[in-house]
Amino acid sequence: MSKIIEKLKDLEKNHQLLSEKLIDAIWVADVETMEFEYITESIQRLSGYTPNEYINLSFEKRMPPESFQNVANLLEEGIKRFKKKEKPIGTIEVELIHKSGKHYWGEIRAKLVKDSEGPSVTV
Repeated sequence: MSKIIEKLKDLEKNHQLLSEKLIDAIWVADVETMEFEYITESIQRLSGYTPNEYINLSFEKRMPPESFQNVANLLEEGIKRFKKKEKPIGTIEVELIHKSGKHYWGEIRAKLVKDSEGPSVTV
């Protein structure tokens, strides 16, 4: 087996380990569509949803209306600051809805980054 393939397998193994053992969740979302593109396995311990289930939920279904509005406002302001090359996003506490229907609080620390298709949020 080539060294490159071995290295790739090691990287995949480490990524899997980190993704599964995180206390927090790390995700990437498209700021224009407000849809997740990636989320770690650890989201299931926090929300009750598998990553695939969570990715397929709309932002509005993940949080009560007031929290959703706060996140939408933060993203709108973040995009404006991002375009001005200023610090785009920081930290926000939001109320979220667990798969069981119970509400819980979470802290989101977000950063806007530009990929080949435009800005996305990385947490």
